[in-house]
Amino acid sequence: MLPSLDCKSAALWPMDAAKCLLCAGEHLGSHLGSHLVAAAAAWAVISPPTTTSEMFAWWLSMDEVTWSYIVGSFAIVPWIFYAFTSYVFISSILYSRCRLHHLSDPYRLIEQLPGVSVIKPLMGVDPLLEENLESHFSLSYPKFELLLCVQDADDPALDVVERLCKKYPCTDCRLFIGGKDGIMNPMVHNMAPGYNAAKYDVIWVSTSRIKANTELLMDMVAKLQSPRVALVHQMPFTTDQVGLAAAVEKVYFGTNVARYYQAFHTMGVSCFTGMSYLLKKSELDTLNGLSWFGKFLAEDFFIAKFLHEKGFRHQVAAVPAQQNVASSSIAAYKDRMVRWMRLRLNMMPFVAGFLEPMNESIPLGIYASWSAWHFFGINPYLWFSCHWLVWFTLDYIQLKGVQNHSLPFGKLTFLVAWLIRESLVIFVYFEAVFGVRYIKWGKRTYRLSNFGESLEISTPSMYSHRFLVIVFEPSTHIISQKILGGDIYNFLNPVASLTVF
Repeated sequence: MLPSLDCKSAALWPMDAAKCLLCAGEHLGSHLGSHLVAAAAAWAVISPPTTTSEMFAWWLSMDEVTWSYIVGSFAIVPWIFYAFTSYVFISSILYSRCRLHHLSDPYRLIEQLPGVSVIKPLMGVDPLLEENLESHFSLSYPKFELLLCVQDADDPALDVVERLCKKYPCTDCRLFIGGKDGIMNPMVHNMAPGYNAAKYDVIWVSTSRIKANTELLMDMVAKLQSPRVALVHQMPFTTDQVGLAAAVEKVYFGTNVARYYQAFHTMGVSCFTGMSYLLKKSELDTLNGLSWFGKFLAEDFFIAKFLHEKGFRHQVAAVPAQQNVASSSIAAYKDRMVRWMRLRLNMMPFVAGFLEPMNESIPLGIYASWSAWHFFGINPYLWFSCHWLVWFTLDYIQLKGVQNHSLPFGKLTFLVAWLIRESLVIFVYFEAVFGVRYIKWGKRTYRLSNFGESLEISTPSMYSHRFLVIVFEPSTHIISQKILGGDIYNFLNPVASLTVF
């Protein structure tokens, strides 16, 4: 039985290990003991590691020179990320100052402006839904139609639509209740009948949370007139709302999203979200139309991808998309970020799984702090503090440029919201990675494949097969209805003309 030795079983420095081996050899005093004494002598000539490369070399018994090259290579990586991030910061801030909020001038072509079919998918009621819808009903564009799409005839959004139809009787508006069978994506499922019935080639998809204005639509249409442009989209942003959660969302969209959205646009790289975008139906139909993209949850990503691969350019509207939502919370924001991250992880695993998190302030700051210590001996805590201060300052400048006027909160609120946003990145990433194949959207759960295609695996009820179209005719103040199965009702005129097909 071996005697008790005053040695630690954890990792030992060479001199400590030599003492333990020598002690054991003296106690054993046998052939094995002589080997231990010899090992102790060899062990003792090794000096304790004082650098990162020596430490790794000692741990893994690898040649120190080899390890110095390996560690040095890893230490260079954050500086590459720094170079890229610096370009992104500078180009996006300059873009905000020089190009954002500079509207095109389409008024000289007022007689040649094409008609626009505005598709607006609706589901449920937010306190600001009526304000968002009214901003579309009151557009002063020469020729446009509103195609409002809901899934269920019991949707409370129909009451809002009814009030606005009465308030704006001259607006060309059609309501589609029910969707198109065989489409997995719930929003595309809702929009498909409206898309197929659109009478204009220019389609504007504007989700329910978007607030619009005439100048914005004019700018987007003017940008779409170029023959090589097939898609004009708005950079996502938010309206001014009260509360910490609203501040966190504004900080996220006005800093992180705006930074890459604008920088990638200057590089000619496709970066697109489907909250509000204008496209030519004739071009999308060459790619099998909107319904074909319903097999993807991220239909906007693939629409942009395939149009880009056909050689068409994308343009960013001069005005950011105004997401106008009253009910917001930190938890809802986090869940939304997790859903988006899982989509990106399945569509672009290397970009979303490595490049994207390494361009966030906390991971890059930690990595660069170690690198600065390794190369220059700079205190890593000091480096990280300076890193965060510079990042915070540039983000504040970026947000001010995107906002284009005074922020609805002070610098202290910005600091708190910014810290929450930056800290949540870590939690969002790991929650997205665990369960990466599954996305919960509303009451439904979907399973994702490597290439972004999705399969619905749970749903509260089957999609309705009823398809109802309600058409408001401004000249007669009558709503005519077309229905296939199910009950019907009138909004304005109880004796409106009815056609069954």
